[in-house]
Amino acid sequence: MGKIQNLKKEELLSLYNTNFEALFSATENHHSRTHGPFLISPNSDYWSAPVRLAFIGQETRAWVSSDRIESQISGYERFNLGEHYPATPFFNIMRKLEHRITAKNYASAYLNLNRYSEKKKRPCKALAARLSEIDWILAEELEILDPHVIIALTGPSYDHRLSKLFTSEQRPIGNFKKKQLCEFANHRFDGRVIRTYHPNYLRLSKLENPVIEAIGNHLEQ
Repeated sequence: MGKIQNLKKEELLSLYNTNFEALFSATENHHSRTHGPFLISPNSDYWSAPVRLAFIGQETRAWVSSDRIESQISGYERFNLGEHYPATPFFNIMRKLEHRITAKNYASAYLNLNRYSEKKKRPCKALAARLSEIDWILAEELEILDPHVIIALTGPSYDHRLSKLFTSEQRPIGNFKKKQLCEFANHRFDGRVIRTYHPNYLRLSKLENPVIEAIGNHLEQ
């Protein structure tokens, strides 16, 4: 593990330990049905990549569940961006975007808007509302990661939460509608922030290749 990776991991551990109660009390009254929390620890390839790329998903289908922060981080490290996970649309499209932007694979960071899944699916409305109250921790994670590019694969239904993290100012990319593909402008982060549909919908709507190409071209401008 490299020096920068070690330092950043310590910063993430400090963030999680300081906010232990907020992270683990978010599932109150839902605990028996949830998996998580999803805590991150990007690999050394992320920190050495010429373009630091971070993806934001919705939530996992299932995940390591423990009240020990170190266990949650170890689960993330073992998973290693889905290296040995079945090629679902999410990870398949993530790989394609990663390679298009960085010319590498398994060298990005992977975060989730919802830190817990419920019954291996999207959290119910009440739990999602609770989880939205700790979205500021995601902002702190991004401050530590300092990515050059952030791609939210969350679809427009989560824009009300993303707008609080970034900005409500969205600009469509290319000939796409904002709900399909947009860039958040004038936000608090140094990197660029792009949002498109969840990969399942990208594939079903036959927008997968056009969107990947449009994102790549847009970032080269």
